[in-house]
Amino acid sequence: MKLEFMNKLIVVLVITMLVNVTITKAQVTSDTLAVEVKTTSYRSNHVAIGYHVNNFAHDFGYGIGLTSPYFALNTLAVRASCNFQWFNYIDKTTTTYSMASYQNIKVGILSSAFILNKGARLYGEMGAVILVCPSTITSTNISSGGYGLFGFEFFIHKGFSYFIELGAIGTKTKADNVTAIPIFSNGFTTSGGLRLYFKGKH
Repeated sequence: MKLEFMNKLIVVLVITMLVNVTITKAQVTSDTLAVEVKTTSYRSNHVAIGYHVNNFAHDFGYGIGLTSPYFALNTLAVRASCNFQWFNYIDKTTTTYSMASYQNIKVGILSSAFILNKGARLYGEMGAVILVCPSTITSTNISSGGYGLFGFEFFIHKGFSYFIELGAIGTKTKADNVTAIPIFSNGFTTSGGLRLYFKGKH
């Protein structure tokens, strides 16, 4: 069921990316070519670093992300993030409530389009995820999967933005060293944070 949901989400994200590229291409080839190139070549299309807090299927965490310069008519970019999550569980030996940290590393491609006179950006993102987990909760120390999300980015100042992301992640990683052997880092995800865009050549 969750695999079917992830497949549907990927299809929607691909369609979103194609629509964004088509819209931007039409804008660039319109009568406002000079104005469009000028307005889309400011900081928001250059390298960015971000900080965020998140919730991956009930596992709270925080992380940092790095976004590449935008390409393909300023609609596509590559983004990587490293997230530090906490998994809540009941210890088998002490039967007490415990927490264990693990790393969630994501690398994906995103497609975006501006709205509200360049004051906001909508984007879709999908890619691969790698989990690095401690042996206290699972015998599978390293596992992989995929993720997809939709994001809303608001530019409150030139080169600075706040963002909100909603999506899903699928890894099928089991906490087989924990009572009831739950699957973790698999399901609905939310993130929120800020990004700082660096100056480019333009």
